[in-house]
Amino acid sequence: MSELTTTRTTRHFRTLRNKCTALNSLIVAPPKPTVTITYGRSSQTRQPIKDDEPPPLAILQSLDKLGARLHLDRAIIQNMQLSKRIYEVRDTFRNIVQASFDGSREQLGETHEIPSLTSICARMIGELAQSEAEAAVHEDPSSEGREDQIRSQTIEGLYDNVPTQYRHFTLVAHALTYILDTCPHHPTLLNALLEVCVSFGLEPEARIVLLQLFTVAIQPRPHSTCPCPLTHPAHKNFLTSLRDTCTGSVPLSSVPVTDSNPVINNRTYTRILVDALSQPCPEQMHAWTSRAVTKLARDLREHDFEGCFVPLCAGLAHSIHQVARSRQKSDSSKHGKTLDDVHTELRTAAMERLAKWVGSMLDRLHARAYTPSGAVGLDYRACVDFLVDIEPLRLHISTEPATSPTTCLADALCCLAVYCLVSLPAPPSPTLNPDLLVLESLLHTAHVKNTTFDGLVSHVFPLPSLAVFHPPLPQTTEETPTTPPTLPTPGDGSAPAIDALAAPLRARGLHTCEVSLYISAMQHVEELIAAPVIYSSPSPNLERQPLSEKELFDLRLQLMDRVEDAERRCYGGARHGASRAPEGEQEWVWEELVGSWVVKSPAVIKAKAMREKELARASKRRKLEDGRAAATRVQAPATSSSRSASRALPHSHEKENSSEHDDEKSDDEEGEPTPAPRRIRSFATVLSDSRQNVISLRGERTAKNQTKAKPQEKAKPRASAPSRLPHVFAIPESPASASVSAPAPWTPVAPRRRLNFATALADSHKNAISLREERARREQGKASSVAHSHSRLSSHSHSTNRKRPFHALGRRSSANEDEDEEEGYEKEVGRRNTRVDLEPGSSPVRNAYVEPSSDDALNLFAYPDSSPVKIRRCGA
Repeated sequence: MSELTTTRTTRHFRTLRNKCTALNSLIVAPPKPTVTITYGRSSQTRQPIKDDEPPPLAILQSLDKLGARLHLDRAIIQNMQLSKRIYEVRDTFRNIVQASFDGSREQLGETHEIPSLTSICARMIGELAQSEAEAAVHEDPSSEGREDQIRSQTIEGLYDNVPTQYRHFTLVAHALTYILDTCPHHPTLLNALLEVCVSFGLEPEARIVLLQLFTVAIQPRPHSTCPCPLTHPAHKNFLTSLRDTCTGSVPLSSVPVTDSNPVINNRTYTRILVDALSQPCPEQMHAWTSRAVTKLARDLREHDFEGCFVPLCAGLAHSIHQVARSRQKSDSSKHGKTLDDVHTELRTAAMERLAKWVGSMLDRLHARAYTPSGAVGLDYRACVDFLVDIEPLRLHISTEPATSPTTCLADALCCLAVYCLVSLPAPPSPTLNPDLLVLESLLHTAHVKNTTFDGLVSHVFPLPSLAVFHPPLPQTTEETPTTPPTLPTPGDGSAPAIDALAAPLRARGLHTCEVSLYISAMQHVEELIAAPVIYSSPSPNLERQPLSEKELFDLRLQLMDRVEDAERRCYGGARHGASRAPEGEQEWVWEELVGSWVVKSPAVIKAKAMREKELARASKRRKLEDGRAAATRVQAPATSSSRSASRALPHSHEKENSSEHDDEKSDDEEGEPTPAPRRIRSFATVLSDSRQNVISLRGERTAKNQTKAKPQEKAKPRASAPSRLPHVFAIPESPASASVSAPAPWTPVAPRRRLNFATALADSHKNAISLREERARREQGKASSVAHSHSRLSSHSHSTNRKRPFHALGRRSSANEDEDEEEGYEKEVGRRNTRVDLEPGSSPVRNAYVEPSSDDALNLFAYPDSSPVKIRRCGA
């Protein structure tokens, strides 16, 4: 190989500079009328689609391959000029590569080995040489008019500092960088440069060109109608054809392949493609959901599953997460809603695509589980690494309906994680334990539903894809060229097959996943029972025959028992001896009323309710103790009116008081108060309560006057006949004094009174205050002192001749009864004498029927004689 001197390097580089300038100076025809289309937040100029418009990634042919054309229009001539200048640049770059490596096969073979540190540094100098030259021009204050001279001196100085044997790395890297920086990135130019790099085994340069070509294929071109060139219908084979070009499957026309090992293999090609597709841009989801990517993924799954297909799935998962995060950030902006509307459909399509790819990963693992091949371990390890990689993305958590793409993706990930947990490789590897813990955490945090593991159960109970509604075809005796298609039979359709999947989940405490797995299996069996499918005659080539109807029903009963046991372990909690608490924050208990499991109240709410209940009990107990002490401590003097009211109570009131007293004793004995029995109301009890629970000013003044008239007598509890005591003189008294012989009862809380018409009339009668009656009472008080002394002397002679009244509830001694009758008779005589001494016009009762006063004109119940309750009592 001839030595690369600085002069030779400058001469080669001068030719390349001229060709690039000619390509950039190409005058393009004026653009066609454009239409402004708003895409998200950016406005791009597009032109309408035309039939004769070439695809955006079309490769222009060179002039030596272009045949004679009968019709040459302006567009064809323009493309010919563009093609000519593009291939001139390609040829100049190829001459530089040939001059650098001198076309030696040995030298080209050395490029596939691990490069040395000196060669790496020499290549980096070539990539940065042009930027250093431009920086030298800007830093020189006297550079005006001397730009080319300064650039040449700077570049020559860099080449002089590089050793001669490594100078070819610097020259090739410098030439490629200059082309990419100055020339437009036309697909034809990039494809031509890639062919040269692959042909001469320039691996670093081939990676750079391939990345730029992927970027051009994703981002839209100016004056183009496609938002993403890769989505054009004409480019569905673009990625597969480019992969064949890079890997050397198709011989290149420029230079023959010099080495059997490809410069860019499938894994390198996939990694570069994922890097280009992961760049944040509006066209990112367009490219992921294109037919070109789908077809490439299908080919990679067949040729290199663990090295190409699984990394492609991981790249799509990261892109979906990246788009979701950008949408959350844009929600606060004013354009967030517009961007979300634009990308919702694309993101949904991307999630559906990823769910299908994850399902194909599960299909491959299940299909190769029974094959004795060492590649099963590699596929299993690749799937585990994929799940561990995307676990922080939280794509396995979905709260949407079961038919949404988000839930479908989450279910597919859960199915793959369960299969990886239950189907460990035969030689256990200690390095898998941390990864298995990650998978266990993934299943714990997932929102598992009844339909989550349908994709996994379908491998055990495959559903028929074809339903035949007519009888089977008659068997012919003659041979047919093709046998009739047979429907898929349920393979491994037995309860032990499901138990083998559920046992590891139960051992790891994934009870919710176990329940969902059994429910999915039972639903699949029910669908097999209900499916209107008529199977053809058994074929001798089939290893397993379809299950009969009786076997399906027996299998359904077995699965029902297993579902109940799994639900009891999951939702039963500690009562059924579960090994661990159920997943999540909810607990489940069996409710006999509805015959199913229901959510148990949280322990915090239950503890709070228990504390409130204890406080209520303590408060009620404290009230009982305070009331009992007050009942024994307070001894109020009983008046005659209160005793007469107590005698008017029926016998049921005594039973009520005695029952309340017994309840109080039971509360003290048991330590927990019981509610008092409900009182049975009647007219007598309501009337008695209304007489006792009133405040009468006239009664208070009468009692005060009697106390002043008899200061020498000792206050004794007396009782008077109810017929002699006026209704308005009823003195309020505690219900505890209603019974004399029985101990004084006490009620902690007064029961709520039920009002009726009679009690309302009685209350209005007692609570009325008449001004005219008050004036009559003051005049009566002046003469009461004189009349009382005369009436006392005359009352003693008549006391022995009066008949004793009958008291239904009286249980007092005969001495007390005599004193009561004597006192009542004295009051009656004094009242009669007082009425005689008063003026006729001053009596409030006498003139109420004839001439009511102006004060009581609107009060119809101001006087005792007008009360219907009074009339009813007198009539009774």
